[in-house]
Parts: sequence; C-alpha cells; structure tokens
Amino acid sequence: LTPGHNSNVRAREIVIHGAWYVTENPPHAGLSWGCFALDSRVNADIIAKFRGGAIIYADTSGALFRE
Repeated sequence: LTPGHNSNVRAREIVIHGAWYVTENPPHAGLSWGCFALDSRVNADIIAKFRGGAIIYADTSGALFRE
C-alpha cells in the first residue's frame, strides 16, 4: 500500500482470484484489471496459504532491482 503507487488497492477492490485465461503453457495473463489472477487449477491452494495475512510484492518495472 505504498502511498502514491498502489495506495488505492482497497478502494479498487484488488483481490487474488482464479481465472480461466491464466495458463502456464503458453504463459498468458493480464486481463484482470489489476487483480492477481491465478491459474484456476492452483488458486485455492495459493489463496489458502495467504489466509491470515501475507505480503505480496508486485512490480512490473523492475526498478527496485536495477543498479
């Protein structure tokens, strides 16, 4: 919930969910409007691991890893 970057996650109701269009072969994602969409075959297991709290880091720019 970094201010100025993703501080409106709650207001936008960003969630983790399964999605039929997320596949491993070929890799395909990106239709979720900002949610963390998972392959429907594994989403229940992954979501169960996050119950009670988790930190999720998502960065498409890679800026934090550049030197």
